[in-house]
Amino acid sequence: MDERDERRVEVEREPIVERHTTVVSTGGERGGGGGTLLAVVLLIAVVVVLFLLFGRNMISGGGDEVDIKIETPDIDVPELPKADPPTKPSQPSG
Repeated sequence: MDERDERRVEVEREPIVERHTTVVSTGGERGGGGGTLLAVVLLIAVVVVLFLLFGRNMISGGGDEVDIKIETPDIDVPELPKADPPTKPSQPSG
């Protein structure tokens, strides 16, 4: 045998391992629409309830119930002489 054959050392290689990554999406990007819709519906319901409680008085003359008193001075206005309205001149028949 040759000297080269004796020095030969076998090296063990690591086994080849294949790895696969799977990405699972739960659709979290679209989840905000339901919450927004619920908030809008609740806001409309609150506005309707407030209108039913307080809005009818504003529409049906709620201001008629307010008693406003304003003091004004007495002013004497002299009566103007009565004047007869001018008459139309008679037109000759012709």
